[in-house]
Amino acid sequence: MLRINNMYRSEDGGHTFDRVNLNLPRNTIYEIHFLNPDIGFIADYTINATFDGGDNWEMVANLWDYDCAINDMFFINDTVGWAVGGITYIAPDTSGYSNHIILQTIDGGINWEVQLYEHNLREGAPFTEVAFSDADHGLAVGNQWSFYRTEDGGENWDVLEKPDIMRYGNSIQPMDAVVHIVEETFL
Repeated sequence: MLRINNMYRSEDGGHTFDRVNLNLPRNTIYEIHFLNPDIGFIADYTINATFDGGDNWEMVANLWDYDCAINDMFFINDTVGWAVGGITYIAPDTSGYSNHIILQTIDGGINWEVQLYEHNLREGAPFTEVAFSDADHGLAVGNQWSFYRTEDGGENWDVLEKPDIMRYGNSIQPMDAVVHIVEETFL
């Protein structure tokens, strides 16, 4: 999760950087994703898009009503992509709940539709990453083993059972039938 209050752009391969004026009501950023030098997204509880390399930004999705922040984005091409996230609340008595969400765009990020939204979950956690091996086959994973699979581009998402050898799944990389998962353990 990336939390910054400023964004910088380099146009010379990282030798020098200039600050980008986001002109947004909030400058907290959990995710940044560029499709090319002109089209990009920054996200927290909203998804904001630029179509001119970051000079101007506009909100294209508002997730405040879902109480979810975006943690990751993945595009299979310049028009079709997914965003995932959520939030966890822990009460003083250590009880709590989580919300998580999966959104899809089919027009290059101009519009976003909710594919999956679950709230007040006692088990599971916000999604931290999403990846697709092709336009149909994808995975979304979160802490505490929120692990979902789609085989139809996200029309349906199935919960997968946690392998006995793993406690948490944090990062994924699907390649056809082969899936790599990174487990993060706190000691």
